[in-house]
Amino acid sequence: GKTAFALNIAQKVATHEDMYTVGIFSLEMGADQLATRMICSSGNVDSNRLRTGTMTEEDTSRFTIAVGKLSRTKIFIDDTPGIRINDLRSKCRRLKQEHGLDMIVIDYLQLIQGSGSRASDN
Repeated sequence: GKTAFALNIAQKVATHEDMYTVGIFSLEMGADQLATRMICSSGNVDSNRLRTGTMTEEDTSRFTIAVGKLSRTKIFIDDTPGIRINDLRSKCRRLKQEHGLDMIVIDYLQLIQGSGSRASDN
């Protein structure tokens, strides 16, 4: 539920007419899995049908339209496992400089590693 909610917000922001840039940092799910979830949500396609290969023609059409719509957005997904806070900050700065980052979504914030070697630095 929480990931779906965060992806929904990110998608709404990125598909706004002002074309906002969104960075999504996922520490639990892979980028492909997140992208598939966003496409299915956007196209109102049952992800189980996609997984099992039982999509209807209408599902396929909606899926294709959703792919096209999302491909025109500026959504950047980073699924680096075990990312440290300093690395995350550097990636955000780079995104801001290169693409004008407007929003950051961090899925599963508790999994971010601290910058130091001590447990208290987390």
